[in-house]
Amino acid sequence: MNIVDNITLSPDNWQRTEPQEHQYTPDMLIDAYIKGKEEAIHLEKQEIYRQLEHNMDRAGKATALLLSRMKELGMVAEEVFLRIDSWDALVMMVVLPESDFLKPEMLTLYQYVTHIENSENKKNYHFHISFCGYDSPIDFDHIYSDGYTYKYNRI
Repeated sequence: MNIVDNITLSPDNWQRTEPQEHQYTPDMLIDAYIKGKEEAIHLEKQEIYRQLEHNMDRAGKATALLLSRMKELGMVAEEVFLRIDSWDALVMMVVLPESDFLKPEMLTLYQYVTHIENSENKKNYHFHISFCGYDSPIDFDHIYSDGYTYKYNRI
């Protein structure tokens, strides 16, 4: 309660007109703003994590489709990695032997990848697939240093 609210005597030519209920001090308004902002940030983070999880699930389903198509073409992916650029932008890298990477069937596979990317890319989800051929042991440290921190688990 403000000290002004306790004044019982006022000059005769002045009458108090403001309502006595729902009065807020500037500090109360600032505190309410800060609390609302904190709650909004928390809710926004929850939504971003939920959407990221959903997008990673979609990337997993697209990976399963791609690996199935590769098997049909007689190609085998050694490993599949995922890089998260942001909650709505994911990049997948398929690591395969150089002998498979140089096969003519790769052109067919690239067409399939284009189809997957076009069908998957939406407002809150951007997905890109790339390939990496190798002829010597895979250096996982290089892959991790490029931001590919998730490896696909084949079920």
